[in-house]
Amino acid sequence: MLSAQGASRLLLGHGGDAAVRPPGAYVHALVRDRPVAGLWHAFGHRARLGWSPGDTARMLLDRGSYRDWLGAAADGLDLAAEGTGAPHRWGALPALPPWASEECVELVRDLLLGAAAGEVEPLAADRGRHAWVQRIQRAGRAAAFTVQDSAAVGLPSDAPFCDDGVLGACLAVRPEEAGTPWAYRPLLIEAMRGVRAEEFRPRVAEDGAPPVPGEEAWGERGTDPVAWVDESLLVAAGLADEEALREAVLGAGPPGSGVGRWERTLAVEAWLRELADHPVPSAVEPCEHDARVTL
Repeated sequence: MLSAQGASRLLLGHGGDAAVRPPGAYVHALVRDRPVAGLWHAFGHRARLGWSPGDTARMLLDRGSYRDWLGAAADGLDLAAEGTGAPHRWGALPALPPWASEECVELVRDLLLGAAAGEVEPLAADRGRHAWVQRIQRAGRAAAFTVQDSAAVGLPSDAPFCDDGVLGACLAVRPEEAGTPWAYRPLLIEAMRGVRAEEFRPRVAEDGAPPVPGEEAWGERGTDPVAWVDESLLVAAGLADEEALREAVLGAGPPGSGVGRWERTLAVEAWLRELADHPVPSAVEPCEHDARVTL
């Protein structure tokens, strides 16, 4: 549609928040380096994001290693909640949806425990910087998929926030200056000073929109939710509990604040069905000669 309207290139904002806004975990190192400033930032984030006093204190006092965090994450897979606003230690805890089967929980737990027992190392010695880099990498992977999909339909695209030079510049800034709770995206505002017209006042908060109710979402997809569960490949693979999934589908919408988990479940199901229908992607040319390996 964009190409039909004359667009010759797509400019993506992917990775913007990940690059210019470090996770609140940076206060863990700040409170040790500059205690007064660290506590002041922690109180600011607690007031803005609704962190509980107990969670905040535990995050600041925690001295566990990255491997310790992986082990704790493995033990809390079926307890972690999405969107609680609680501060994280080495990053956002991995969470499985309520309809994940016991087998699925055990498989993921084994993977995490295996990593904790192996030679895995954090992306940085400072847990705040580790979480920042990890979030940037996750945003870069999402941007890469969009760039590939756009190029496949003949519309080149760029994600400048994911460029090495931009990311290097962002990571060179002190986290407490880029992630201060008293300003919204201060790093981006400073970077655009003299470039962006001053009459355009910067936003002070993230745009919000209510989640799409379950019935409306199914209506847009033109899918019978009961039949979808009956034919689910996630259920067939033993990764989703059929009754729990059916209960969630027939409810008024995703339980609690699990909209993101619900979307990811639909995405994985769609991926499995695509693999079943097209085991060899159409973009992959079949090999017409015998494979030869030289040792």
